[in-house]
Amino acid sequence: MWDAVRVLLFEQPITLLVILAIAELALLWRWANRQTRKGGVAVIVGAACCVVLPVISVLVHTSAERIIELCHDAAHAVDEGDVGGLGRMLDAEFHAESLDKEEFLRRAGLTLTRYRVDRPRLRNFEVSLVGPELGVAEFDANCTIRSAEGVWGSVPTRWKVTARKRGAGWLIVEIRPVPVPPLNFQHLEQCMR
Repeated sequence: MWDAVRVLLFEQPITLLVILAIAELALLWRWANRQTRKGGVAVIVGAACCVVLPVISVLVHTSAERIIELCHDAAHAVDEGDVGGLGRMLDAEFHAESLDKEEFLRRAGLTLTRYRVDRPRLRNFEVSLVGPELGVAEFDANCTIRSAEGVWGSVPTRWKVTARKRGAGWLIVEIRPVPVPPLNFQHLEQCMR
């Protein structure tokens, strides 16, 4: 229940604004029919909430939103072929199956010189917080892959990313592919050839 309230208040400003606007219209209708002092105060408080709560929703970034932003930043680094930028988003304790951070970055660099990942689009995020400093995001990613052999359009993949809060930011601790048809990557090795 409280998770739903937190999501509504801090992660969905448009939905919040629609709900507040409907509530404000109901208050206005009631006040217009009865015109009581309490009704007038309720209309003013409701109008203030319609302004203040969505602004707070936009200004406050929750842990889930920061993890999603980290995933988008990592996808952008892959799109740009920026292995160094990707490395700055990985925790010192990072691992991807049997690969540590250095080996993962080495293989990512080799893969990104052979293949070009264009316009990765991330969506359908499911973020769960394991604690105040650990979260897991699972999401779909589609991209176009180009190489000397040809172009593969709209390659669908699904990923599970574990992130840890370090200081003021979040860093990726683990990346795992989640099998989805038609490619069904079950191991990172299949993506990094």
